[in-house]
Amino acid sequence: MLIYGEKVYIKGKGFKSGTVEVSDGKITAFHEGTDKNADMKVYYLLPGFIDIHTHGAAGGDMQHADMNELIGIRRYMVSHGVTSFVPTTVSESREHIIAAIKNVLKTRDESQEGANIIGINIEGPYFTEKHRGAHELKYLRKPDTEEFDEMLEASCGLLSMICVAPEYDNTEEFIKHVVSRGVRASVAHTDADYETVKKAFSWGATNVTHLYNAMSPLHHRMPGCVGAAFDSDVTAEIICDGLHVHPAAVMIAIREKGVDNMVLISDSLAPAGLPDGEYTLGFQKIFVKNGKATVAAGNLAGSTTNIHACFKNVISWGVRPEDAVKMASENPARVANAEGKGKIEVGADADFTVLDKEFELCKTIVGGKTVFE
Repeated sequence: MLIYGEKVYIKGKGFKSGTVEVSDGKITAFHEGTDKNADMKVYYLLPGFIDIHTHGAAGGDMQHADMNELIGIRRYMVSHGVTSFVPTTVSESREHIIAAIKNVLKTRDESQEGANIIGINIEGPYFTEKHRGAHELKYLRKPDTEEFDEMLEASCGLLSMICVAPEYDNTEEFIKHVVSRGVRASVAHTDADYETVKKAFSWGATNVTHLYNAMSPLHHRMPGCVGAAFDSDVTAEIICDGLHVHPAAVMIAIREKGVDNMVLISDSLAPAGLPDGEYTLGFQKIFVKNGKATVAAGNLAGSTTNIHACFKNVISWGVRPEDAVKMASENPARVANAEGKGKIEVGADADFTVLDKEFELCKTIVGGKTVFE
């Protein structure tokens, strides 16, 4: 199959007009210029969007350990241009987290519908109370290397990231252990001061979960987790729905961190794609009003957005389209260690997000096959 794109995103080069050749689910060639034999002609041909932090969508919740719900999430993802994603847990009992992990493996292996599953993100339970957000207090606990090893074994190596608050007294041991097992450690839901977060980075943590949200803020006398993130060469996730972070704060973060260190995430929940109402996050009730999700206490929960919406938002706020592609495709692929994803080059997977001139979704292509249009 030959796909001609007026603007094809090429890593390190930005947008080029050219034709991509696809065979057996892989990119086999790219050449600049038009091709009269192209099977498909599009405007923006982008490496498929990747969401490395999502709890659910379309009524499904990863934590429910239900295969049909996870298949529904996979279908929802491609309907919004996402070709690969990382299902994400919430703070729960060990048994419920392990069950959710096993369901991800089962769904990945037994169903090919929708978006690719390229990892598992364990968000919680190793958080502290002050910035727990929507995580239930009764499940919060100290980092536990034995529990982590059980999760990793249950995932058959699919576990790609685990989140942790670094103020616990055993966090150094935990982060070093996690990293030694090939899993990325991310600082999250923390009241740790600047110095402690910087130590966490020196121990091997290389990511910050949903920058600004659920962490010690930047103050001129107490720089906090946000200040440490700005002052370190680590990756920062950010939710760009316009509710979790003010657009000006998003632009400040991008300038401070640089585009190469920023990743768009949805942090979406089961109600993503559905009307306002009452839903669940894991097994606790959440409430959605005007697209804003909260728990009963009023704490902001995850979002009802998606990566495509966040992509369009950041462009409208002043980010160059080619930089938005980096944050929605290229960078998350790197963070998830997803070989063959997030790039258009020979040998890469033929996963594409196709947009028109106004950045509206036209097609989603996974493994060289159109799965949504």
